[in-house]
Amino acid sequence: MAGQHKSVDDYIASQPSTVQPVLREIRTRIHAVLPGAGEMISYGIPTITIGGRYAVDARERLGFGHVQGCAAKVRLFQAS
Repeated sequence: MAGQHKSVDDYIASQPSTVQPVLREIRTRIHAVLPGAGEMISYGIPTITIGGRYAVDARERLGFGHVQGCAAKVRLFQAS
């Protein structure tokens, strides 16, 4: 099916070249404040996981899940 991506790298590569650096920077910042976080594609969108549980997804905006301790780390992300 068109639009399905096998990895976050694949998703980023499929986006316009003007958007790719922004997506890479967001990804870098998320991993900086959530060390050890995983990545997957869920429902066709990049998703960050912590301990196998949904934490962050990237649609038109970032969405943050209800992972214990995630809210404090999100504040760090927003401050950087």
